[in-house]
Amino acid sequence: MDFQQIELANYSLDGLRTLSAVVDERIRHVELQAIQEARRRIMEIAQSTGLSVKELVATKAKIRTTKHVYVNPDNEQQSWNGLGRKPGWIKPWLDNGITLDELRSKDGV
Repeated sequence: MDFQQIELANYSLDGLRTLSAVVDERIRHVELQAIQEARRRIMEIAQSTGLSVKELVATKAKIRTTKHVYVNPDNEQQSWNGLGRKPGWIKPWLDNGITLDELRSKDGV
C-alpha cells in the first residue's frame, strides 16, 4: 500500500476509526514479530557462547577468568577452562568413562 496515495479526507469518522484500529493491530503484530525474532537471536547467541541469557543481558558484564583446568592427556596443548561449551576432545574421554575430575590439570583450580 502506498501511504502517499491514501486520501484521509475521503474517509468518514467511522472509516478513520476503523483504519486506525487496523493500523494499531498491524503495529502490535509487527512489534510481536520483532520481539520474537529478538528472543530467538538472543537465545542463539547465548547458546553459541555458552552463556546464560541472564549473563548475556546483565547490565554489568562480569569477566570470568579461570586457569585452564582441564587438559587433554593425549595433547597437553589442548586445555579447557571449564567455561562455555566443552571442546571436542573432551567427549571421547567422557564417553569412555573418564570423569572431568580425572582430566583436571595438576596445577589447575
